[in-house]
Amino acid sequence: MTTLVLDNGAYTAKIGYSHEKVSVIPNCQFRSKTLRLKTFTANQLDEIKDPSGLFYILPFQKGYLVNWDVQRKVWDHLFGKEMFKVDFADTSVVITEPYFNFTSIQESMNEILFEEYQFQAALRINAGSLSAHRYFQENNSELCCIVVDSGFSFTHIAPYCRGRKMKDGICRINVGGKLLTNHLKEIISYRQLHVMDETHVINQVKEDVCYVSQDFYNDMEIAQLKGEENLVMRDYVLPDFSSIKKGFCKPREEMNFTGKYKTGEQILRVNNERFAVPEMLFHPSDIGIQEMGIPEALVNSINKMPDEMQPHFYKNIVLTGGNALFPGFRDRVYKEVRALAPTEFQVSVVLPQNPICYAWEGGKLLAENPDFEEMVFWRVLHVSGAKDWFPHRVRRPDQLRKMASSGRKQTKKTKSAEDATDLQAFDFNIEEEKKGLSGSDDEAREETPIVGKLGKKRSASSFEENDLGVGVGNEVQSMLEKFGADISKAMQAKRKRLEAFTKSSLKGSNQKIEQLWKTQHNQRQKLTQEYSQQVFSVLQQWETDVQKSEEQEEKLNNLFRQQQKLFQQARVVQSQKLKTIKELYEQFVKNMEEMEKSHEAFLQGAQMELKKEMALLQKKIMMDTQQQEMATVRKSLQSMLF
Repeated sequence: MTTLVLDNGAYTAKIGYSHEKVSVIPNCQFRSKTLRLKTFTANQLDEIKDPSGLFYILPFQKGYLVNWDVQRKVWDHLFGKEMFKVDFADTSVVITEPYFNFTSIQESMNEILFEEYQFQAALRINAGSLSAHRYFQENNSELCCIVVDSGFSFTHIAPYCRGRKMKDGICRINVGGKLLTNHLKEIISYRQLHVMDETHVINQVKEDVCYVSQDFYNDMEIAQLKGEENLVMRDYVLPDFSSIKKGFCKPREEMNFTGKYKTGEQILRVNNERFAVPEMLFHPSDIGIQEMGIPEALVNSINKMPDEMQPHFYKNIVLTGGNALFPGFRDRVYKEVRALAPTEFQVSVVLPQNPICYAWEGGKLLAENPDFEEMVFWRVLHVSGAKDWFPHRVRRPDQLRKMASSGRKQTKKTKSAEDATDLQAFDFNIEEEKKGLSGSDDEAREETPIVGKLGKKRSASSFEENDLGVGVGNEVQSMLEKFGADISKAMQAKRKRLEAFTKSSLKGSNQKIEQLWKTQHNQRQKLTQEYSQQVFSVLQQWETDVQKSEEQEEKLNNLFRQQQKLFQQARVVQSQKLKTIKELYEQFVKNMEEMEKSHEAFLQGAQMELKKEMALLQKKIMMDTQQQEMATVRKSLQSMLF
């Protein structure tokens, strides 16, 4: 029996046989604005010549499968002759479902898989469980891991220990790729172009240019720079679906920072949107979603686990889902978890090579497991009226047919029994229980009651002993044939009752789902309007603040220019004054030198005149003294004579 593995995601379906490669196909239908009457399914998107204004018809709403009409058409296309050509009579299926899935959705999936497509066996399982199985197969020595599955609708964080999911630690963040794309559409529509109808194009823009920032505030400062100094800004060439089939990001050396391009291409300039949009995965409160980011939710989930398990979870963090492909996503998760985790614990974050198909690869490994037949739910049990997805004692198809023919009634389990069985279903280490689970044909024969003529049940062994003693083998054979005919009639009547009950329950569940969808649709429209108003008010306030800051910046620039001009004028005046002072100083020095020279000449002249006067005075004094002496001599001579 071949096994088909189907990771039925809300945006893409990862599908393939367990012995072949995986195919990633859109899990939705499309309608083009040019061909509104024609609907395209799954990979028929390539047939649309003009994908602009593409209208999506999704089977999933808010992460849950609610539109079964669309899902049936997608599955018909995938299982049909165009794709995988599934032989339902010899095929089992491994299909994924979200965490906390509704019981009504599970029952509807059972009916479609077993009654419409008639798969022989099926295994419903969470995508995170398959990722954990793949991780444990690659790392046999590890005991625990915690899976971060960031997909289209939600981001789930689920811890696993020895193959079992720890339900107390499962956490869901209502942020996914759909929210990021819608937010990017609103930002671009408000700032540049109206792209609210271009979901396909903007999703491609998000995948091509967005990245996770390692330092948000530093990148925001860089994004505010102008010209070539802005290392964040990129120009994205939008497709025209004639000459340019797919958009692309221009190389930085070809970007025109000053004017418009002359090539006629339609350019979308993205700046801080590149890292502000993926930042919602780490800070949902930026857009009004009051929830934890991925690092905080990781640490919170691990803290709910027993103390002895926590080091193992920190050491084995596995990132899966489409959002894990953002550049820098793994490094940012490691950086913030390392900051929040205790210092004595080792932190290791693993990003697989293909995080989108990682769960499918885990399903492929699970289908190759020798215990796979003991994990699945067989169609024979579903037809017989069994409602337990994982019975306590799982049997092979031949044993199940005997159980169905014996008319044994399946009893409902209590909630605790379902939880225990659910945990056992995801335990991939059941080598010790294999013997007790599988059983043998002899054991099945001993346990199968056979009804005698008087309506009393006897075991097969006692029946054979009586037959051997009495020797009425032919009579027993005819009795068994009659009994088989009666059982087949009873089974047909039971099947008709089951079909009627299924139709009525399906009709009621469809009405409930339709009412629920209408209510959710109205709430979603209301929330969208409120959210749009809040976003527009915030963006208007942001634009006003930007204009004010630009005006203030312009005023500061003008003031700076005026001050610079005044400073230059003052500098010229100062230089002129300094030149005048220098000239006056030189003139002063020159005058002082001339004054000193004239003073020296005057001194020399005064000294010469003084010397002359002194010489004359000396002569006069000498003459006076001589005259006096002569007079004295005369007097003395006269006295002597007379």
